Amino acid sequence: MTVLPEVGSPHSQTLRAIVGALQRQRPYSMKLVIVKQREQPEMAFRQLLVEDKGLDGGPSYMDFLCCLHKGVCQLLN
Repeated sequence: MTVLPEVGSPHSQTLRAIVGALQRQRPYSMKLVIVKQREQPEMAFRQLLVEDKGLDGGPSYMDFLCCLHKGVCQLLN
């Protein structure tokens, strides 16, 4: 179960609705943790991030996703 602070802002309410919908669709999924920028949990998370590269110095997964996003945007326009 995810615990989100009780904040009445429109963004908070939207986030709660999205998280609730995801949890109803997949009740046995991995734990979701939401952290604020520039707080201690974010700093700990950033230490775990690594840049992935393809074999033989190919494009990273992020590069692949950007290329995929660009292609989708072109198809939609």
